[in-house]
Amino acid sequence: MSTDPFAIADAFNAAIKARSEAQLTAVYADDAVIWNNATQQDMTRAENVAVLGQVFRISSELEYVDVRRHRIDGGFVQMHKLV
Repeated sequence: MSTDPFAIADAFNAAIKARSEAQLTAVYADDAVIWNNATQQDMTRAENVAVLGQVFRISSELEYVDVRRHRIDGGFVQMHKLV
């Protein structure tokens, strides 16, 4: 796995489009912290993969649009719309 934050973001988005919990788990660091705007809370890797797995099971297609990324110390922030 690349250490470039934007390459990691691309791999994450590809995992979403592929609807793959295994790919998502491989992309996230063990100690990843994911902000969920809908719940206004941080999520762990396991929590986020579980939620996205539920979304995969009730939807036929997923894609991020209007993607905006910003580099920060130690990683990146991505904002997007899920459609």
